[in-house]
Amino acid sequence: MTIVLVCHTRVWHLEQVLSALKKANNFEKCNFLIVAQDPSEAVKDVLALYSPPDTTILIRSGEHFESTHHAINSNVHFGIMHAFENNKADFVILLEDDIIPSVDFIDFFYSVFCQHRKKRYFRGVNAFSSGIAKHSETNAYVKINFGLGWGWGIPRKTYEAIGKYWSGEENEHWDFLFEPYIRTGYVLNPVRSRILNIGFDDSATHSGGDQQLGESIKISYNSALPNNNLPYLEIKKEFLWQGYVGQYCYYNLKSIFLSRFINRILFQIYAHPKSRKFHPPVKHWVASWIRY
Repeated sequence: MTIVLVCHTRVWHLEQVLSALKKANNFEKCNFLIVAQDPSEAVKDVLALYSPPDTTILIRSGEHFESTHHAINSNVHFGIMHAFENNKADFVILLEDDIIPSVDFIDFFYSVFCQHRKKRYFRGVNAFSSGIAKHSETNAYVKINFGLGWGWGIPRKTYEAIGKYWSGEENEHWDFLFEPYIRTGYVLNPVRSRILNIGFDDSATHSGGDQQLGESIKISYNSALPNNNLPYLEIKKEFLWQGYVGQYCYYNLKSIFLSRFINRILFQIYAHPKSRKFHPPVKHWVASWIRY
């Protein structure tokens, strides 16, 4: 298992993330890769101070990007590709520099990945939640037909499918590119959040200002204590994210059938193996209507 951390200029946020990651159970068993875009001297100092000795740090300097989305997409692709192609990882976790992992963050990913790695429709794992977990649900998770975000991981088969059209050169945010394939199957989300998002501030690139959502994730994070004595079990429970994900819980069969059918078609249209270029056939507002 490889963990990829993407960072840029945020010094304080990066310190918090690296400090928490080093405290995570079994972190020493993972390969750790950092992609730093045009890091300042202050960021380089933080990386030198907090990164374990065997960390791979890839510096990207002088790249020209048309937008913030373009930069993030390119850096995520660069890190994910390096982890799968060079590290030969079977599963890769992606963190951005404002996502603080819990002490049992890696335990959660490893346990649910092992349970689902051979499942046909398994697409990935998320670490976030805004739900309240009972004590008995501290290691519970739900299956949903939705996208990836805020501390996520994918198996090799998902990378290979998305790699048919994802080049990292697209001037789009990566989640818009991933979603048509991800939603042909399912992702797994914890009932108790395994991350804190400290990026809902002025430093945010595309999710700033939503303090209420950040607070909901924090409440979920603190709703139950980590307990490795409890099994990691899938349960059927309403899962809410920004108020609209409940209808996409995997046991809602009518919604799931329609969503998977639509996204299979979109995936076939979007994927262009010969050119590896992303060509969305519809405008963003139409794509958003299909999603929600």
